[in-house]
Amino acid sequence: MNKQSIHDRIDSLRQALIAQDLTAIIVPSADPHLSEYLPEYWQARLWLSGFTGSVGTLVVTADFAGLWTDSRYWVHAADQEGTGISLEKLAPGQPNHIDWLAEHLAEGDSVAVDGNVLSISEQDRLLNAFDANDITLITERDVLTEIWSDRPALPTASLYQHDAQFVAQTATSKTCRCTRRYG
Repeated sequence: MNKQSIHDRIDSLRQALIAQDLTAIIVPSADPHLSEYLPEYWQARLWLSGFTGSVGTLVVTADFAGLWTDSRYWVHAADQEGTGISLEKLAPGQPNHIDWLAEHLAEGDSVAVDGNVLSISEQDRLLNAFDANDITLITERDVLTEIWSDRPALPTASLYQHDAQFVAQTATSKTCRCTRRYG
């Protein structure tokens, strides 16, 4: 992916934010199952930024685009120079994307993130940080739908169950625990 197409995609995303009256968007490296290896449909951060590392969070506002990643990817993420996306290093004493948003956004602003790829713990961290500043978290929109015209299809492969010798817990025990916790 060339650097110009990254600029164009970020510009299109910014236009979508304006059209939807959003201040910022968070684009994590995640799918609905919080998998380590993402199907192409869920590789939005890669599509927008060109960053091929497996972990990173992209934040885009009207005048800022930053990619937060840990030290494993600092050299690789630095290759994004010239795309308009700044490398934000996740390190002790440095703000993460949540801290940055809470500090840089104003009362009444809104932040979108696809709720399909948001863990409950991440949502709680966002809500806790945003509540103090009256920033709204929007999780029911996939803003990328209107700008990613050639987005790959959702996976259609059949599910399968691993043999018992390869699992530490049965699916039933996991389901029961979740039902008790959230039921």
